[in-house]
Amino acid sequence: MSLINIIIGKLNLSPTKEKVVRNVIWAVIGKVVTLLGGLLVGIFVARYLGPEQYGLIIIRTTWLYSEFGKNFVKTMLNLTATKPQLKVVFDQVGTPTYAYDLAAAIYEIVSERKYEGNDGVYHFSNEGVCSWHDFTKMIAEYAEHTDCDIQPCHSDEFPSPVKRPSYSVLDKTKIKETFGVKGARSRHLSVKTARVNLP
Repeated sequence: MSLINIIIGKLNLSPTKEKVVRNVIWAVIGKVVTLLGGLLVGIFVARYLGPEQYGLIIIRTTWLYSEFGKNFVKTMLNLTATKPQLKVVFDQVGTPTYAYDLAAAIYEIVSERKYEGNDGVYHFSNEGVCSWHDFTKMIAEYAEHTDCDIQPCHSDEFPSPVKRPSYSVLDKTKIKETFGVKGARSRHLSVKTARVNLP
């Protein structure tokens, strides 16, 4: 697994393709992680899954959330339920991705052995594009948290040591054409599902 943050760089208003790496430092880190991960996977496959040759695939995703652990959706559900007003950045755009949908896509590729002969880097996310502000308003709407006034703000109003891309939309053409993955539901449906499944 890989995250979009390893290829941050200058503003790009086209969905990012698998081969695009705009930041040299993060590209090197990404390569090291990929090589180490590939080595470990290779050792595991060779030792436990038999001598056959298997291709290694890396699936890059973005804005991941689920019912479990700490993530943006759970944080915003709490804040919009407890705060009278909230500021959320509007100048970072991406595609929220439900972990269940990602897991379903991976399961389809692995269970049907579609990965054989198709090693490489692939992108997966849900469909649609929005800002963090848009996403928060959607979350609040589905949760019926109507008392919170959600206001847009710029990223520089919330300084962070973590550099995030302004546009982190992924081009999913390759994974669709190679594996026939059709599980990328719209972010609206996925957020509704996650909301229903929350404990």
